[in-house]
Amino acid sequence: MTNAGPPLTGLLLAGGQARRLGGDKALVDLGGRTLLERAGTLALACCDEVLLLDGERALHLPGLRRLPDLPSVDGPLGGLGAGLAEAKHPWCLLLSCDQPFISTAVVARLLDRLNATEPQPLAVVLHDAHGIQPFCGLYHRDLLPELQRRTAAGERSLRGFLSACEPQGVTLVELDELPAELAADTLFDVDTPADLAHARAVCAS
Repeated sequence: MTNAGPPLTGLLLAGGQARRLGGDKALVDLGGRTLLERAGTLALACCDEVLLLDGERALHLPGLRRLPDLPSVDGPLGGLGAGLAEAKHPWCLLLSCDQPFISTAVVARLLDRLNATEPQPLAVVLHDAHGIQPFCGLYHRDLLPELQRRTAAGERSLRGFLSACEPQGVTLVELDELPAELAADTLFDVDTPADLAHARAVCAS
């Protein structure tokens, strides 16, 4: 993907337990590729460095470097914090392996908003009627000290963390600002067998 934005480090979250799917979510097949492979392909198309944040799952994908979460911080905040601390670029693209319909065009829209925003924010994320949607978001490493402070105080919600950083530090891109063909299923995630059936129907159409 070419764009006028800054170089990106990809942070790919793949540590979910997938209890409702009955197995390792990252390795679920969708259209002949695993969810991890789909997300990894997107990350490598957008970023020249990709870190795989898989908790304790010991996953592997060519071109991705595994990275442990922050010690004693479970969930996405632990992965984001570890990634921001290790990334070679100031700006990172956070992705989750269970959102198979994110596209490079959506990432380009986030970069467009970043380029157009003054003063520069510390994060650019999607927002819809349900609130902040933190995955498929741009995050600057200058968020790290505040993330470390809040997780030390017990914060474990990425949405909660971002809400606390508003309004000065976080720029929101409304989902309905995107063209209809991008907005459709962009934020869809695969959590249940019914979700997986829907995703497979979309891929087959």
